[in-house]
Amino acid sequence: MDVGQTRPGEFWYQAFGGVTALYLLAGPTLADVTRRYAALTGRAPLPPLWALGYHQCRWGYCCAQEFRELAAGFAAADLPVSALWYDIDYMDDYRLFTWDRSAFPDPAGLNRELKASGIRAVTIVDPGVKREPGYPVYDSGRAQRVFCRTASGRDYVGKVWPGDTVFPDFTLESTRRWWADWLADFLRDGAVDGVWLDMNDPATGYSRTEEMRFQHGAIPHDGYHNQYAHFMAMASRAACERLEPDSRPFLLTRSACAGTQRYTA
Repeated sequence: MDVGQTRPGEFWYQAFGGVTALYLLAGPTLADVTRRYAALTGRAPLPPLWALGYHQCRWGYCCAQEFRELAAGFAAADLPVSALWYDIDYMDDYRLFTWDRSAFPDPAGLNRELKASGIRAVTIVDPGVKREPGYPVYDSGRAQRVFCRTASGRDYVGKVWPGDTVFPDFTLESTRRWWADWLADFLRDGAVDGVWLDMNDPATGYSRTEEMRFQHGAIPHDGYHNQYAHFMAMASRAACERLEPDSRPFLLTRSACAGTQRYTA
């Protein structure tokens, strides 16, 4: 972007790929710009009231006892806390939609126990699926052809927390339905109250992100790179609304694009 540097009084914009639609929102004030931006791209829904309280989140809590000690510590200090967050350590070897049952033998019981004391549970959920035949999430995704592909037609494989990782192609409506089914079951079975969508830039580790393609390999990566998290948010909100149609879901995303605020903070 060149704002009057080359030619005074002129604004120049140049893009080398991807989606190049450009909207200019005249003010004159920041509040006016915000209102017009929301009118164009969508307004954010109200969050649940508990979203406005204090939330405790840190990478490294690795067992149920730590969460019980956290809750007891806040109570002893007379500090109100609205939510405790689970980072990646709650999973079984970083497999999506699983719990490490040695560290969290009864996650639903723990989360109901926390909720009884006024504390909600929020879990991190990444898009990457461990490439492991016999793992039900991977097997069902392969069977339904939901994963991103390369130009040669193979499943695109990244290197993330689980090791070799495949990625749902959220640009496909069928994939969004598949994701909503799995996420809704996970939230229900674990008595989870909120979702933190992470690694959805998408983060692919040492693998070249540009080799990830969409629509069964037909669309180059830059065609949907900025929308990857957006479509993941759509699918995730559908899962939450399926569980409680009239509730206000709690969703937070690391990445987003214009309009994502309709589905997640």
